[in-house]
Amino acid sequence: MAADDDDDPDFKERIRRRAHYIWVSEGWPDGRHEQHWALAREQLEAEEGRRGSRRPSEDKADD
Repeated sequence: MAADDDDDPDFKERIRRRAHYIWVSEGWPDGRHEQHWALAREQLEAEEGRRGSRRPSEDKADD
């Protein structure tokens, strides 16, 4: 995790939405919010290639 992840409100919002999706998909279990947040962050970091800090649109510009 890069230090700037916590300062990126867009990324935090994507984590929040993904964590909510995970929570719902697991049947709304109580007491798992930290696991859902961590899993959501991990998934998004992998999908977005975080934190080499290039976004997929930047990669396409290099082609």
